[in-house]
Amino acid sequence: MKEYVTAKRKLLTEYFETHRDLHLTAESICDDLLKTGEISKSAIYRNLDRMVQEGKLLRAADKEGRLTYQYVAAKSCCDHIHMQCTKCGKIFHMQNESAEGALKAALQSSDFEIDSRRTVLYGRCGGCN
Repeated sequence: MKEYVTAKRKLLTEYFETHRDLHLTAESICDDLLKTGEISKSAIYRNLDRMVQEGKLLRAADKEGRLTYQYVAAKSCCDHIHMQCTKCGKIFHMQNESAEGALKAALQSSDFEIDSRRTVLYGRCGGCN
């Protein structure tokens, strides 16, 4: 069955595509998108929940315990472990294939399957060190 994409969903998806490297709070998303006048706060929250259920967004808690959202619908996000800088908040894909492979192998040896879209390792990026 073909998925019907509303104008509001398209607006939210485009917003996430341009903020791909960040975990964003619902409040910050509302602050940015409500300025356009094209979407309501309730439509933002409704679509965030739906996009999480569909696996297009990752919902996680930041270091202050606030819920954040990151766009993970892109194939490149599905295959990589994520790292988040605790200072600037930027999200990176683990680029070291041998380290990523070793981590996945260690988890698999424990009979544990990892969902790369939902992984977040916390630390400091090179720019913030």
